[in-house]
Amino acid sequence: MAEIRKLATIMAIDVAGYSRAAEKDDGAAAAGVARTRAAINAIIEPMGGRVFNTAGDGFMIELPTASAGVDAAILLLQQASVPSLRIGVHVGEVIVTESGDLLGHGVNVAARLQQMAEPGSAIISQAALVQKAGVSARALGRVRLDKMKEQQEVFALGAKPGQRFPRVFWRRWRSAGIGAAAVLALTIVAASFWPDAPWRHTEPPRLAVLRFENSDETEPAFGEEVADELITELSRVRGMEVTARASSFSLSGDRATPANAARELGARFVLMGSVRRLPQAIRVHADLAEAPSGRVIWTHAFEGRPTEAFLLQRELAVQVAQAVGARLSAPPPHQVDADAYQNYVQARELQTRSVQGNWRDVRDLYRSAVDRDPSFVQAWAALARAEANVANEAMDSGGPDATYTPQMVAPALAAAQRAISLDDGLAEPYMVRSLIYSWLGDWRHAATAVRAGEARGGHAAAFYRAVGYLHESLRARHEAVSLDPLSADEWTNLAFTCEYVGDDACQLEAAQRAHDLSPDDGTAARGLVRALVAHNRQQEAWSLIQHMHWEAKTDLTSRFLRWKAGHGQALRVAEIQAASDSGHEYIDTAVGLLADMGEWDAAAGLLDHWGPPSRSYIFGLFRAQWAPLRRKPQFWALMQREGLLAFWRASGHWPDFCENEPVCTPHRT
Repeated sequence: MAEIRKLATIMAIDVAGYSRAAEKDDGAAAAGVARTRAAINAIIEPMGGRVFNTAGDGFMIELPTASAGVDAAILLLQQASVPSLRIGVHVGEVIVTESGDLLGHGVNVAARLQQMAEPGSAIISQAALVQKAGVSARALGRVRLDKMKEQQEVFALGAKPGQRFPRVFWRRWRSAGIGAAAVLALTIVAASFWPDAPWRHTEPPRLAVLRFENSDETEPAFGEEVADELITELSRVRGMEVTARASSFSLSGDRATPANAARELGARFVLMGSVRRLPQAIRVHADLAEAPSGRVIWTHAFEGRPTEAFLLQRELAVQVAQAVGARLSAPPPHQVDADAYQNYVQARELQTRSVQGNWRDVRDLYRSAVDRDPSFVQAWAALARAEANVANEAMDSGGPDATYTPQMVAPALAAAQRAISLDDGLAEPYMVRSLIYSWLGDWRHAATAVRAGEARGGHAAAFYRAVGYLHESLRARHEAVSLDPLSADEWTNLAFTCEYVGDDACQLEAAQRAHDLSPDDGTAARGLVRALVAHNRQQEAWSLIQHMHWEAKTDLTSRFLRWKAGHGQALRVAEIQAASDSGHEYIDTAVGLLADMGEWDAAAGLLDHWGPPSRSYIFGLFRAQWAPLRRKPQFWALMQREGLLAFWRASGHWPDFCENEPVCTPHRT
């Protein structure tokens, strides 16, 4: 029979002082143990728990969730009819024997925690406590368990005011003393003879969540939505990287294997599974496998009511995090109204398949979700992004003179603030706020929001680019493609950022990857044409232009690219200026064409007309190749009008070009 492993919540119980009580009156002691067994059964059986081992006055119990384990411990400590108990609770991996007994590390940890408890108290691990909200527990610090190398963050339940836990604090003192005495010798020996030492593996484990199989034909996207929400939840885990949705879901059919996840996504672990939505229940089966071998290291089945969908996903995320040695630090989600959840799922499905112009429909579905359930934090966060995209669509349809106004973005800011007030640990609302404040030219508040978002796992490449911190933007872009290596959009963003910093090799590699992933995408193709021209490979650039049929287009950008590839005539300065003056060409595009042609005076002249409608594209003025433009007074007048000069002065953090260009010196004071 193959060995079966799983994550389980284990509770170890011992009747305090049993030996002394039995020495005085063994009959009374035995009766006390019997009452304890009856109380245990009465509490754990309704929770789905079971006693899987007993030894005299000790009991080993399995419970279905960590939340049930904590609740059971609290209820047992409140029983007046039983002797004083010492309890340990832990969530960890166990081995299931043929008889149903549980063995392994998770059982051993629970037993060690029980040994540290004082009579009338329970010691629980952080792995158990993190999944249970609203519990008053005293933090006792990190301790090294007997006969184990690992340390556990432990907490006490049922502790009386001022109660001491000598068994815990002795272990903390002992670990510190022994560690201080041996650290030098251990470091020297380990550095030489321990090739698998932790410091040799500093990179966090990477997890890929593949599409979940869906047995419900009436909702074909449900499995994908469950996996999508798991990616969002797992992305909040500290000490673990999670591959982005686009790349993970691109592995489908025969390609959805741990071997491919390792090779194409760089994953060390793969989460796969299946879902089924019934009228009164949601069933999720999940397998966590190593990559590339495919060896399943953890498997579990979850079931709950439709209102508990996020509770199930949260529980699954916590258990996966524990299985790969990471931890989740965020409040557990509440039960969600069933109709609100349905609106949310519909919005997510529409959003992933949305094209320009559909964001109002997506927004309305998210709005319905929060109207039905005002505490639905994930829906508020998604609504904030949708409202921002609705505002962006309004800008795009408003013509060259359209601009963002506080009234236009107020709904997005309000939704983001509501999400933050419900759960301060989400990155998305902060990133939405940063984006909107950047649109409004409020750089100080945008910077504050982006720092908060980054601290919660958000990526701030767009903000760093907008304020001229191109190398920080490049770092963030590299992180993004690392987590989303099969996304053409991410590679395109990286290609343009590499171009801005003047890294031709990076530009060409990223642009080629983007085009390979999405051969028909026009933006990716333009990026590759620019990269090929930068490497003097004009013939290849021209072949790509012909493949995209741009040789027949008459817009200025297509004509410019044809000219750069060695075909056609150069654009005339006057026609670019006229196109900008008439509104037939956006001013940022016109400035870019003139700068790429080396027409610095003409480009600078257009900067006088650069206003708030083009604020979102101001980053183009910071590229390394356009240093002559920054020597023009019109450039600095624009930085003054847009508030960037004041932001740089106040923050003391100047754009990258100031490191090599003396033009910044007169403006620093």
